[in-house]
Amino acid sequence: RAAVGMWERSLLGEASKLAARAAGLEPHASAGLAADDQARLRRDLLRVRAAVAYNKGQWPEARESLTALRDAALTAEDPGVAARAGLELGTVMRRLGERGLAEGLVRDVLGHARANNDRVTIIGALNRLATFAWEDGDVDACERLASQGLLSATGPALEPARAEILVSQGAVYASRGELAQATASLTEAGTLLRRLRNKVSGAVVLGNLAELLTWQGDFAGAIDKSTEGIAQASDVLYRNAESFLHRVRGVAWLEVGDLTKAADELTRSLELCEASESNADAAPTRYFCARLCLRRGQPEPALDHLKAGLRSARTVDPELYTPALRATMARALAGTDNITRAEGILTDLDGSVGALPLPRRTQVQLNMAAAWVAVGHIDEAVPLLRDAARVARTRGFRVRALKALLLLAEVAPVQEAEAARREAAGIARDLLEGLPGAMAGSFRRQPGFARLWLMMDEQR
Repeated sequence: RAAVGMWERSLLGEASKLAARAAGLEPHASAGLAADDQARLRRDLLRVRAAVAYNKGQWPEARESLTALRDAALTAEDPGVAARAGLELGTVMRRLGERGLAEGLVRDVLGHARANNDRVTIIGALNRLATFAWEDGDVDACERLASQGLLSATGPALEPARAEILVSQGAVYASRGELAQATASLTEAGTLLRRLRNKVSGAVVLGNLAELLTWQGDFAGAIDKSTEGIAQASDVLYRNAESFLHRVRGVAWLEVGDLTKAADELTRSLELCEASESNADAAPTRYFCARLCLRRGQPEPALDHLKAGLRSARTVDPELYTPALRATMARALAGTDNITRAEGILTDLDGSVGALPLPRRTQVQLNMAAAWVAVGHIDEAVPLLRDAARVARTRGFRVRALKALLLLAEVAPVQEAEAARREAAGIARDLLEGLPGAMAGSFRRQPGFARLWLMMDEQR
């Protein structure tokens, strides 16, 4: 009972220790317990064990505990616990690569919930299916399932379920470049989760919000949100969320220009990712590690990260990072004089970019343009940069707009280049004004920014 109390207060470390002690007492205590009490306490023990294993990414252990919990709940005719265990078991099976079985289990839980008009479980099952669709890159299915869930998610009793499904809706909006709507969904989810003291999902929401803030150029805000999220994820031993949050914080530092702090964060993210038995976060983490290497003028280590990232993406690529990895590989290959291979990758990518979600599309276009410039094909780079700049400025991706404009200023015709440099100077000034002293210093010293500051001084 003490372990469950600790778990419900998100003190998972203490809960884990108490559960281990309880497990040691179980054989002796069972002789003095009534059968119903023994069964109930065993279910509680399994719930804590499953939560600890799940948060640590120990998927085989989580599967064992959840299977036992679901069986025990079904035997005791406790449908609520059985349903929750079934949904979590579906996610664990998905992490273990059993996609068909995972979806079948969740749909089975959904069918029983609909038959019993169990709205909490219906919304939870729809959210799991929406998450599966997101991981498969099917944004339309994710949105449809999330919308179905939100229609029923009204009233105080359904706040936990509503918060979870708002996260899925926020991911859909973000993938379409609708940052205001994404921020609204995630902010509402964060408010609900904070009130519910749900640090597991709350940490993920903070990471998602930090990522949106980074795209918009609020680096200080992104670092604050990710730092808060890391503390929450650490409290509940949620290693997958910690990996994600360290990656997001590392990306913010990378955009600020502090490569030392970026390296520390991305290294920690990769360590946590590799310690988990899930590859879901490996591809994006490897991508940003490669970008860091390229910023440091190290194309060969970048290629190592990119190859590892592509191997992981073949297994699972929920954020559709494969094209970004390939475009960045072309940049790295150009840096090692493998011009023919770089050109082949870029030519192969050319026809597929338009189908990508907007945030990923602008990311890939920037990498492709930089690679085309590196191999000497300026005419191929300029249209990519124009489109990336247009989309980024209209969608509020200020950091990507700045990057596209900076490169346009180097390769576009003279008049267009001057206009691009003036616009880039305005964006850079706005971003700089939002940074505290040390961050501002790192941002100012980034390569390629010197001419912007000179232009701003002349304009004064």
